[in-house]
Amino acid sequence: KGLEALRYRKITKNPCRLSQEQKDELRKLLALGAEHFGYPGAIWTLSRVRDLILRKFGISYCISNVAVILKKIGWTCQKPVVRATQRDEEASKKWLQEKWPEIKKSR
Repeated sequence: KGLEALRYRKITKNPCRLSQEQKDELRKLLALGAEHFGYPGAIWTLSRVRDLILRKFGISYCISNVAVILKKIGWTCQKPVVRATQRDEEASKKWLQEKWPEIKKSR
């Protein structure tokens, strides 16, 4: 039975449950920006897009499927650069030049 479980099985993909019209509408909705739908900041995350699809079309997807849908409609997933608004660039550069080498040496 051990090798039987390893037998090759073709993986079938589930068809996208969004119609082409819904995909076109999703593209237009995304172009409005995340803030238009009450999200703080203008960035669309996969979870935000998933929530939008659920709210507007009543269809639930897992995060990985949302990434596939975005690719199909010509959008790409991007990782936002997260920085604190209070960040002091000069202090960060100074720390990297002075303190980080000391810490790195001690390892």
